[in-house]
Amino acid sequence: MTAIPMHAEQTADPAVMRWVVRGDVVTGPGVINSGQEDAALPPEWNSALTAGEIEQVIVTDGELRVRIPEQRQWRDIAGNLQGSLSKHLNEGHVIAVKTDARSDEELATAVQNLLDGPLASYVASHGGKITLDSVVDSVVTVRLIGACKGCASAGATLKQGIEDQLRENYPEIKQVRSIDDKDSKTSGLAENGRKLLPFIS
Repeated sequence: MTAIPMHAEQTADPAVMRWVVRGDVVTGPGVINSGQEDAALPPEWNSALTAGEIEQVIVTDGELRVRIPEQRQWRDIAGNLQGSLSKHLNEGHVIAVKTDARSDEELATAVQNLLDGPLASYVASHGGKITLDSVVDSVVTVRLIGACKGCASAGATLKQGIEDQLRENYPEIKQVRSIDDKDSKTSGLAENGRKLLPFIS
């Protein structure tokens, strides 16, 4: 049997690490918080959640994002999580986690809070502004104003500054796009390796 390909990646948030898993063996969206368990997760992950060693696990298709408490260090836990995840999946288990999705109204509030927070100051310092246009069926559409419109970094700002940040707590968000992309047939924004947004904490 061929081992299921997977790898761990650091994120912009030092408390969060993501495991990317190939194939259709990890599906979401779902959120499991500290003190909870889910039978689909490896037993060691559930034990760590119960013990408070893991603060949160967010499951999306092909990915698991794990948040640990501030007092924990990844060097103390990452190896065990990696080993138990690999063992669990290669034994034939699948991880399918579904939790109730938030309404578009709830998601709109979360988007607005992000746009009104540190992101607003960062964007304004570059002569631009981003406003919320709509949230429909978990797809967020924003309007780029001023220097943001047509900016070469706009895609990275939408992906890393808004979409990735929102998905940390709202994995049901399908996409964040600009008003100019409203009629686009693309399913999402292109990945961009640049970490150019210093306002992300």
